[in-house]
Amino acid sequence: MKSTILFLCLLYASQPYANLINRGNGLIYDSSQNLTWVQDPLAAIEAARDHPGDIGKTATITLAPNGRSNFGDPAVLYNLRGINYLGYSDWRRPTTVSTITGTTTIEAVLAELTGTNVDGELANLFRDNDTSIFNNITGQVFWAASQQLADPAHGVFSNNGVLMYLVDSNEQVLVNRQIVLASEWAVRSGDVATISTPIPPSIFLFISGLLPFYMKNCRI
Repeated sequence: MKSTILFLCLLYASQPYANLINRGNGLIYDSSQNLTWVQDPLAAIEAARDHPGDIGKTATITLAPNGRSNFGDPAVLYNLRGINYLGYSDWRRPTTVSTITGTTTIEAVLAELTGTNVDGELANLFRDNDTSIFNNITGQVFWAASQQLADPAHGVFSNNGVLMYLVDSNEQVLVNRQIVLASEWAVRSGDVATISTPIPPSIFLFISGLLPFYMKNCRI
């Protein structure tokens, strides 16, 4: 019994990412949300920059040096889909979840969708995982939703307000999409083909831990 408990502790400690599984080829599977993220968001942006005009779209990629653009520039995702980036053509922006339905005030919606205690694909990713498995995300800000909101009291007017996710503070904020820049983090729903992986050393530890128990209690 003690050997089994020790094995379980060591096995848990050997999996620092919990719900994040490296599928290889720059793809990370998030099992808790059934999503596949690109491992390096900025590398994906550069790939999109190198292939303007794919799938017949006329949008021009107008990226800042850090890979950021305003929310109204859809060319990054258009081009990632058009070139089947990393083998897939269904890349999209992360979404933000709201439980508010029916007629309500903009204040109520913003109270639920902004701050640090929010639901959404990016917020849940950072809430439950060690995200060091990803590359080039420290200090980044990413567009966090497709829907547009408004907060006229703070200069965010109809059809201009959109949610942005700040990685370092784990916070979601409402900004004016026309004057604020953020990066795209491409994500797709579902898993990708699982790559073969070697048997982890913890399995051998488990077997060796059970041998004394077996010899003591299962004598022939």
